[in-house]
Amino acid sequence: MLAVEDGYLARVMTAWPVTRQVCQPAVVLAGGLVGTLLSMRVAMAVGGAIVLLTVVLLPRRASADAPPPT
Repeated sequence: MLAVEDGYLARVMTAWPVTRQVCQPAVVLAGGLVGTLLSMRVAMAVGGAIVLLTVVLLPRRASADAPPPT
């Protein structure tokens, strides 16, 4: 919450559950389509690969020597 200004904190806190409620059914539908068109094994492999690739999107921690963000 330190990355968001106080004036926008309520908007960010509201956007998170709304985004989760929209994305979750869309991903379930996509997984079902892949499972129906190809196979459940392929759908599980694709889902696992996507989960592993999301590690790249995670923010990295700054080193102890770096100055704090402003």
